[in-house]
Amino acid sequence: MALKPASKKYAGVWTNDLKNGNVAYYINYRDEFGKPVKKKVGVKTQQSNYTVKDAYDRLIEVKHKLSTGDELTLKPQRKKKLPFSEVFEQYIEAAKLTKKTWKDDLSIYNVHLSVFAQRDIKSLKLKDFEELQQAKVKDVSEKTVNNILATARQIINYAIKYELVNNYINPISSGKLKMFKPDNQRNNFFTKEQAKQLLIDLQEHTNISLYRLTVLLLYTGARFSEVTGLRWSDINLDTKMEW
Repeated sequence: MALKPASKKYAGVWTNDLKNGNVAYYINYRDEFGKPVKKKVGVKTQQSNYTVKDAYDRLIEVKHKLSTGDELTLKPQRKKKLPFSEVFEQYIEAAKLTKKTWKDDLSIYNVHLSVFAQRDIKSLKLKDFEELQQAKVKDVSEKTVNNILATARQIINYAIKYELVNNYINPISSGKLKMFKPDNQRNNFFTKEQAKQLLIDLQEHTNISLYRLTVLLLYTGARFSEVTGLRWSDINLDTKMEW
């Protein structure tokens, strides 16, 4: 932690530039016993916009209470609650600079994790994620559920690493939540009835190309990459077969 004086104008206020671009503010004073004290009083983020003037006002308040003998309760001035949505906003901005797959994280949050948007991050417990895991596995694959939980874990780790939240242990880190072990050998197939219904549904779709592509996939058994890679030169128009 590299603290430095804020400015001569605000003597007694120190700052610490955090790696995520936020700025932590500290005040320096002597307690009732004359002992030097340096305490963190706030953090400037995109949401809080905490300023050096706020920190200086806090220092004046502390000195006044010390001089008058009032009870001194000094805690960092931050919101009592830190919504999960605010943590994610900062996380995704940082991810845009460091992760090629940040759009996947954004999609996972919007579709699956926004259920926690207004929850105070410190209120999230292991049970919340166990319930989410059991609910999601009914609708999506086990692999997708694992990705959802892994993203949630990264978001919380970000909040802890960059001091957006204190005195909080990630409830789904270090194997606390048992992840699924998908069977990579399992294959799923359409029944004839399912394939027929799929084509009926797609015929009503406005994108005729999607319907034709699906017909080709179903009737040839080819992989998607193989079909999309086909060219007219690959087709023998006389025999109506692929060369």
